[in-house]
Amino acid sequence: MRLLTAACILMMAFSPLLVRANHIKGGELFYVYKGPGALDNSSVYEITLKLYVDCNAAGPNQLIPFAYFNFFDRSTLGQARRADSARFAREEYMYFDPKSNQCVGNPPTNTCYRIRWYQQQYTLPNNAAGYIVVFQNCCRLLGIENLLPPSDEFGSTFTCEIPGTNAGPDAFKNSNPQFRTNDAAAICVNNYFSYTFGVDELDGDSVSYSLCEGYSGGTRGGNNNPLVSSPPYPLLGYAPGYSGAKPLGDRCSIDPRTGLITGIAPKKPGQYVLTACVNEYRKGILIATSRKDIHVAVSDCQLVNASLPADIYACK
Repeated sequence: MRLLTAACILMMAFSPLLVRANHIKGGELFYVYKGPGALDNSSVYEITLKLYVDCNAAGPNQLIPFAYFNFFDRSTLGQARRADSARFAREEYMYFDPKSNQCVGNPPTNTCYRIRWYQQQYTLPNNAAGYIVVFQNCCRLLGIENLLPPSDEFGSTFTCEIPGTNAGPDAFKNSNPQFRTNDAAAICVNNYFSYTFGVDELDGDSVSYSLCEGYSGGTRGGNNNPLVSSPPYPLLGYAPGYSGAKPLGDRCSIDPRTGLITGIAPKKPGQYVLTACVNEYRKGILIATSRKDIHVAVSDCQLVNASLPADIYACK
């Protein structure tokens, strides 16, 4: 976990919440092209889900032992071409130590979140349109400030796109942009902050960033769906004053070239959902869009200002 102490910016995952059945705090899907498959005209992809969950989550309904990935043809968007399970690979716990950053007064305490990784290799026939890979689960946290109440009625749908030959003869030989792990984010109310959605692009393609609407789906009764409905998916319902493009209000924006969000945080503490879309271009042609959905906490903390002597005669 990295702390931007020079700028006195505190980042963490979330403020303490009551233990509830709702537990999802965001997620992302990404893949790496591994080479041609054993079957003619096929390719092997290693697909990974990073699922962000509450540290108090427990039991198989919240800490799922495997994840179902659904694969849709991007041209037909009909019933899933196939649905396969991905094994649980590993888990990370992320903590914030209030003593580690003296630039923040009244820091939040007892903060923790975890990332659960699910990963599997799949062989897919090369096709013209490519694929949309989908994972869907229930439920988001209760009391999310920038969503309509009750926010735990909104589920979570995470997607990524594998391009086909329509985007270029070798477009399917693609590894989509991977978001850098900088997910510990808390922001002090009504203060300047920065947070990055920056990616690593393994193929050298160009990318552009935007803030976009998060997907719902996978609402109550739809936990880790083996088969999900076809795209497009219902969007999150945002509270007045917020939207997918302005998830923290109108005083924040994202740099389309770097993925860095900067601005002034909302005045009200609580959980907020942010979703970033990354468009991937090869030779000027849009070949795929990747998405990341993450909950961040706006906390009732204070940035500590330096106290200087009243009379300064010389300063080197």
